[in-house]
Amino acid sequence: MNAFIDEHAPTEAKVGRDFTEGGGFEIPAWAREWQATLFDHGWMVPAYPPELGGRNATPIQTLIYMEELARRRIPRSLHFPGYAIAAPSLLEFGNEEQRKLAAPSIRGDLVWCIGMSEPTPGR
Repeated sequence: MNAFIDEHAPTEAKVGRDFTEGGGFEIPAWAREWQATLFDHGWMVPAYPPELGGRNATPIQTLIYMEELARRRIPRSLHFPGYAIAAPSLLEFGNEEQRKLAAPSIRGDLVWCIGMSEPTPGR
């Protein structure tokens, strides 16, 4: 895992800054390439099967990996809605055609926008 991160993590991801700063809406090319690299090597969501960007990792293996990325302050993705909201929802509730969108969502080939509202706004 450490050798993979050392070899593949882009310089932009190694700067150790808070990537939530700035409020921009565009996902930089380096971040999309990094997410695709993680997916292609089974590190995007390690507990998932390989066809979904994982390696069937155990919870402990996943925790160690996540802690190592956090220690280095390297993000897995700058697009949380795709891999963490849209893809799991498609896998759980989608029909066969919709489930086909999960892998590209986790890999970062699809970018999602999620709009939410409260049931009683303005009260």
